[in-house]
Amino acid sequence: VKGSRPMLNACKRFNYDVIRALVEFGALSMPIARKYLGSLCDYRGFDKTDKERYFALLDYAIEITGRDDDYFEPYINNRAAVGDLPALTEFKEHYELTDDYIARHVYPRIIFEIIKDKREDMLAYITSNREWIDKTCFDSAVAGGEEEVLEYMLDHSELYEPSRQAVATALFAGRTGVLDMLSDIGYDFEGRDGFFLEKACRATLSTGFKPLEYLLAHGYKLTDSYRGRTVLENALADGNFKLTQYVRDNLTE
Repeated sequence: VKGSRPMLNACKRFNYDVIRALVEFGALSMPIARKYLGSLCDYRGFDKTDKERYFALLDYAIEITGRDDDYFEPYINNRAAVGDLPALTEFKEHYELTDDYIARHVYPRIIFEIIKDKREDMLAYITSNREWIDKTCFDSAVAGGEEEVLEYMLDHSELYEPSRQAVATALFAGRTGVLDMLSDIGYDFEGRDGFFLEKACRATLSTGFKPLEYLLAHGYKLTDSYRGRTVLENALADGNFKLTQYVRDNLTE
């Protein structure tokens, strides 16, 4: 939004006087400007010396517009990501938030980072106040090749069946570690599904042959078909010369 640019620039420069003036002149009528203000804590150079003025700006903004998730979520996630429970406690008390509210507003991608960084106290705080593992998060972990996160989910939930699209995304990117984990809990890659075969063949144009070779190791054949044509016929039709040569070099009668 063109009119919100001054707010963005002022926040990035930590120009608190300009930010306050923009707030006084009604900048927060634009939702995007509220996001910029709330996200001030995420801009490079923000440190503990800025916190008091940041809180003061949020207090002033809330007086004008009322409470808004856009004011609270950035700081919650900023502190959760580094496992700073004392800062979240202070923030909760200052703005009269609840533990449930804070836990619910930690983004899944931040929870993934918390797991990978082994911030156990923060993870325990979140999980004691929120059921965060769901189908969307499970699929995201699979698609993104998040092995540590997927292991945690498998140990702490009853979710075992990812969507085909999540599996296909992981396959295309060659993230076979998560595919092995799924295979270990019974996911069947041996159905010779043309959907997966097409993804693996397409991957040879960008990410290489690892996806295709993974499928071949799990029961697929170079004589299998997708979209009504064999792998070789599709490779020729797509002008995929590397795959064409690969099939001809490895095809056995």
